[in-house]
Amino acid sequence: MPWAIVPTSLVSLTPVHPAAHQGLLGKWHKPGKGVAYRNVPRPVSINRFAPVYHNGITQFETQFDRGPGRRSQIVGKSGWHDDKLRKVTKFPEIMQKAALVTGSAIRLGKAFMLSLAEAGYHIALHYNSSADAARSAQAEAQALGVECELFPFNLLEEPDMTPLIEKVRSRFPGLNVLVNSASVYDAAPILDTDPTLFQKQFKVNFEAPYFLTQAFAKLTDGGCVINIIDNKVAFNQYQYAAYLLSKKALQEFTKLAAVELAPKVRVNGIAPGVTLPMGSRTSDYIQWRIEGIPVKRQGTPENLCQALHYILENEFVNGQILMVDGGEGLTNVGQNAEEYQKQTQIKQS
Repeated sequence: MPWAIVPTSLVSLTPVHPAAHQGLLGKWHKPGKGVAYRNVPRPVSINRFAPVYHNGITQFETQFDRGPGRRSQIVGKSGWHDDKLRKVTKFPEIMQKAALVTGSAIRLGKAFMLSLAEAGYHIALHYNSSADAARSAQAEAQALGVECELFPFNLLEEPDMTPLIEKVRSRFPGLNVLVNSASVYDAAPILDTDPTLFQKQFKVNFEAPYFLTQAFAKLTDGGCVINIIDNKVAFNQYQYAAYLLSKKALQEFTKLAAVELAPKVRVNGIAPGVTLPMGSRTSDYIQWRIEGIPVKRQGTPENLCQALHYILENEFVNGQILMVDGGEGLTNVGQNAEEYQKQTQIKQS
């Protein structure tokens, strides 16, 4: 069980994540100068005697080390001791934070999962058919010093989402983050959409996040839900009719759930732009897309992970859809007189 020692005069503490025992994350200082740690997202408040209660979820118990001190020594996972440092903060294993990321064996889901692992979250790695990729991603997460368990579950075929949350909560009682990242993406205009394609888009992209969020709110102590949407919701691209409608529905659900489930659960969304195009997309196509983005570049998974951590760390953000797309979603200017005049002059010259 990880421990961290804090000077009695310290008034703020950045909590040690479960990877702390992998190496020296900080160095000792005399009382009054604090202890610095890295790879941790944000500080929490602590006074000299009271237990810490952070984000309504993770609890830390405090006690005093009254035994004989030892100079700047790491003792496995059990504790750090120093004769100048008296206050000990203990992080109970049962309360350590954990995250369920759907579709986290590959692509953006994997990026979100590894970013959360780096921040100290235990990981419930959900996948459907990508078993080999899931085992590889699991090893990457475990190498970061956290626990990572695989949870195969078919979001398209399973009639009830509750068992997935129950299994994850049983393995990780501190579950406090749900990232609904799993998605299917099939193109078809309205006139070419058959019931099978329609039901597939809505079952995976909307119904699964809806009922996973419901189960999360009912079965956990609370926390954050982050729905991964798509910046296409800013447009009316009928070429992806069923897919786009499922994502527009997820966007509206995010807002509704944010109102109903707060303050126990905060619900937000991230709408990525051009980040990880499908393998079938050519370089010419990607460059063509970039030309329509105001910042004139392609996004990265890191950009999306930064948005994820902003939502997690800012407790006053609720019901928001963060468009992480370089401004592409703002470019639907529409026809107007000035543009018409400009084009007319170009034709006449």
